[in-house]
Amino acid sequence: MPRSRATTCTSRVQSDPARGKLTQGLTLGADAFILRFLLHLLPRGFHRIRHYGLLAGSA
Repeated sequence: MPRSRATTCTSRVQSDPARGKLTQGLTLGADAFILRFLLHLLPRGFHRIRHYGLLAGSA
């Protein structure tokens, strides 16, 4: 996170990494940034399932 203030956070994002597009700056409010960050955390006792079904590596 390159810049942060009390009310906003600016981070770098890639719009389309498969096509080699450049990174851009994304400015979010502090509450929106925290909400997006917390979406990646799981409650205690839960495990993240990364690959399943036909696309699994062992299939």
